[in-house]
Amino acid sequence: MSDLKSISQSIPNRFLPQKAEGYQTTIHFDISGDEGGKFTVEISDQVCQLKEGLVGDPVCVVRAKAKHYVALEFGEMNPQLAILTGKLKVSNINEMLRFSKCFIPYHKFNADAESQTKKHRKPTSGPLLGYRILDLTRLLPGPWATAMLADMGAEVIKIEDPESPDYVRDYPPIIDGKSANYMAWNRSKRSVAIGLRTPEGKAQFMELVKSADVVIEQYRPGVIDSWELGYAEAKKVNQKIIYVSLTGFGQTGPMAQTAGHDLNYLALSGVLSQNKDENGRPVIPGTQLADIASGTYQTIQAVMAALLSRHKTGEGQQVDVSMTDGLLPFATIAFNTLWSGETPNNQKMALSGGLPNYNIYQTSDGKWVAMAALEPKFWSIFCDLVNRPEWKEKSIPNHPDFEQTKAEVAELFASESRDHWEDLGAKNDICLTPILEMEEVEQHPHFKNREMFDRSSSVPLINQPIKFSKTPSKIQWPAPELGEDEI
Repeated sequence: MSDLKSISQSIPNRFLPQKAEGYQTTIHFDISGDEGGKFTVEISDQVCQLKEGLVGDPVCVVRAKAKHYVALEFGEMNPQLAILTGKLKVSNINEMLRFSKCFIPYHKFNADAESQTKKHRKPTSGPLLGYRILDLTRLLPGPWATAMLADMGAEVIKIEDPESPDYVRDYPPIIDGKSANYMAWNRSKRSVAIGLRTPEGKAQFMELVKSADVVIEQYRPGVIDSWELGYAEAKKVNQKIIYVSLTGFGQTGPMAQTAGHDLNYLALSGVLSQNKDENGRPVIPGTQLADIASGTYQTIQAVMAALLSRHKTGEGQQVDVSMTDGLLPFATIAFNTLWSGETPNNQKMALSGGLPNYNIYQTSDGKWVAMAALEPKFWSIFCDLVNRPEWKEKSIPNHPDFEQTKAEVAELFASESRDHWEDLGAKNDICLTPILEMEEVEQHPHFKNREMFDRSSSVPLINQPIKFSKTPSKIQWPAPELGEDEI
């Protein structure tokens, strides 16, 4: 990483919110030369944001060659002398002086970077600033949830047994010598190594509980209680503590102690039975629906709801999150079909490929598109665009030409390339999109505009998907090494 990039990326970590009360500004940095770059720093509501490029209307513009700017930040050049000699050009000196007071100087911050990181690493933005979460989860669903909560500003402390840390640290794929999955699901967190089953570890954990808001654990029901570290013990030292317990089948019921993984939860919930091929064989989804949709997102939902309840009542509680239970809403249409007296069949159901206007079609170049013109207005426009107005009334399942229409629509899509249909969908309001391959997604202009991917480090990451206008979330820092932080 270049010196300029290290300096610019350290800006949010050097920010002193207490010095910025009532202050807001936008500063443009236009740094030229081989190692140069352009970036913007915004301060508002005691939150500092770093943005690539020159964004917004600046109160002050700073211009310098990279070598001079770096020398200034390293304390090797006097700022006043740099301005007098023209090596540093500042459009509003008074604003720059006010702005500078809000930051630790880089050369002081960098003098003991490792010590600073361990002792002072705290989130700098997000709606959950000020909340502390103890993370006892591992693998995928829990860690992904706590990573997103950390992106939202919560101080998440990942607690691992030094003798048996999170297994995913060693799981492929490996990028730049690190597990890409570990880096993705544990960014923005702090890490401490505690042997929870030792007297010293138990005491250390309970000391952390005293100052925590939430504990998230992912053990089988009863395990953490057997270590005398469960909710019953924790609330003795912190009445307001919230315990979120994430499991496959829940804390109660005949399957509570049963081992399972994503595929088991999909199977038991009925969701897998609604994902069959034309031969009636259930098909394994290509993504981990239970882990993420009913594990990760339900855990985030549980934390938010429990914190809101505590805000009203002043009391903590234990929250039971079951990934299998969380999948049942996925099958809501299938259940409603069943309860109406019909047998659900995804090959015939309207939203599972049964309609010509809500289906997947192959194009002439062997690629695929998704047509989801469910409402008549979208389907009508499409039929007019392709000069097939007779199709408008033939998308109803009981129409005598229904199956023939499906075949004709498939034949039409097969006559042109995916690019042709993508262009038609982009120019017209008809719910027609390309089915992108994984290597295409990051390059799509929509996701670029939404800044949904982060490539600031050697391991690419998916950015926080929820956008807050007043309290923006962000990836705070890379995933920590085991026991990297001091508490």
